[in-house]
Amino acid sequence: MIAQPLMLNAIALPVTAFIIASLGPLQYGAWSVALMLTTTATMLANIGLRNLLMRSVARTPQEAATLFGEHLTLRLILMAIAGTVALLFCILLDYPSVVVQCVAILAAGMLFTAAGNVSADMLQGLERLPSLAKINMTAGLLLTVASAVAVWLGTGPLGLAVSYLVGPMITGSASLWFVHKRLFPVRPIWNPTRFVSLLKQSRHLGVPQMFGLLSYEAESLIGPKLLGIYAFGHFSAGVLLPRRLMIVPDGLNTAFFPVLTRQFHNGDSQIGATVKRFALFVGLACIPVAIAVTLLAEPISRLLFRDERELCRMVMQISAWAIPLIGFESAMGYLLTAAGREKDEARLAIARAVLGLAISGVFIWQFGLLGACFALPAKGVIGILVRVPTLLELRRSHLSSRLAPATLTT
Repeated sequence: MIAQPLMLNAIALPVTAFIIASLGPLQYGAWSVALMLTTTATMLANIGLRNLLMRSVARTPQEAATLFGEHLTLRLILMAIAGTVALLFCILLDYPSVVVQCVAILAAGMLFTAAGNVSADMLQGLERLPSLAKINMTAGLLLTVASAVAVWLGTGPLGLAVSYLVGPMITGSASLWFVHKRLFPVRPIWNPTRFVSLLKQSRHLGVPQMFGLLSYEAESLIGPKLLGIYAFGHFSAGVLLPRRLMIVPDGLNTAFFPVLTRQFHNGDSQIGATVKRFALFVGLACIPVAIAVTLLAEPISRLLFRDERELCRMVMQISAWAIPLIGFESAMGYLLTAAGREKDEARLAIARAVLGLAISGVFIWQFGLLGACFALPAKGVIGILVRVPTLLELRRSHLSSRLAPATLTT
């Protein structure tokens, strides 16, 4: 789950550099705004349902077919609504016409994204990670080629938006085919009562995720208006590599989450060792990545913007340290959710998100582009600090439950 996207990003890096250098800060800024709006809408449409499906499948794999059909239908409905909202939001904020047109094109691919997401959640819950990685790799390679051709032909942001439909179309189609052929027949299930129940169940995960996403994307949501499209183009190029490298902690979370869920659910005595291994993996994987990005920021920014590289270099070097900080924060959230403490995680995530939104707004308002850079790692620190007391309490309660039988026997 980590090696596949890392390899894909390594292959796509020259293409990404070619796209940024060809479009320039202004056009790339406009493209980034459109991509950010549709990506944010896509993630909001999941509103906690992804973790809910993964956890349900890990606990009750015999119900996988029914769970898949219900989530597929619900997610398609939510994604259609999200795409419409993203387009209206873009129009209301009076973005340039090229941004509106790109959002309209990208919104069409969100239905394929929904199908791909549900299939990915199912494969993750059943721990079929190699199959998922192969599908993602194929789709990513074809998308990379299509985007390079679109920019080489001089089609600008609009052509780039069309090329970005390739990825979700392949991922959605291939993953549905895999589930249908290898696991069980794919059958959408229409059950409004069940949909309401799923949304209620996901609220403890979905509400904090919604706030967290808005906090995480605050710089991208606020930046275009406060910084201007040109400066936002530099910011988007600078944070691109650090944000893509968030796949490192995300891959670890994906791999460990079903294991943690199963061990907590079964009262496995090895849960403590698994948690320690989880934390060690996150640290050993994320900190060297942040160091590498910091060292490579100068040559990469020179490649992207040549004479205007200083802004991009600064953004990259500062935002790189959000990788380990947000990685540890995310791992803590996954751990609480796996332990069945989603209500606590919801409360803590909302508190972190509200503080993060405030920090982003104040930093950007007072310090401009520099403030936007420092806001990213600062939010990771806040996320860690707000979760530490609850995790310590979880550890104490887990130790108490293990010692209680021995005490009674004595």
